[in-house]
Amino acid sequence: MGTRLSYEFNTYKLLDQDEEKLRADPNPFAVVALTVLMALKTKKLNDEDLKRVKIDLTRELIKRKLDRVKHEKIMAFLAYYVNFEKPEMMIKFEEEVRKLTGKTTPMGVKEILLERREREGIEKGIEKGRQVERAKALEEKKTIALNFKNKAVDLKIIAEATGLSIEEIESL
Repeated sequence: MGTRLSYEFNTYKLLDQDEEKLRADPNPFAVVALTVLMALKTKKLNDEDLKRVKIDLTRELIKRKLDRVKHEKIMAFLAYYVNFEKPEMMIKFEEEVRKLTGKTTPMGVKEILLERREREGIEKGIEKGRQVERAKALEEKKTIALNFKNKAVDLKIIAEATGLSIEEIESL
């Protein structure tokens, strides 16, 4: 019938953005855009130089005087998007941020990273628990198989009942 619907959207190309304009913009999104722009421009920095860039971006964020929640969310973005090679650099970065802000409590980034590490630890613990359970189950199967073998039960029947191979049963 000739009906057509189309949407057109403006594009925002970060590499075309002016760093100074982003620094002057009071909008908190400007710091996010500036973070991505700096990350794109400075891909091959060592941790010390990267820390200087992140501190610079933190200063830009502090200038905007955001509420605590927005500030913490943007700081978390800054921490996750621009990663250090060595984890200990995050501690140095947080110390400098505390000096900049004059706060003695963490900015939230540390808690986020600790939560992630805790979650990874729990997942590793669960997997290790599964491995232990599989090992226990195998030992139980071997014990049962050995008992049946000692009672002269046919090896094929023992193999079917326990899931062990005949070779495993013979070696018991």
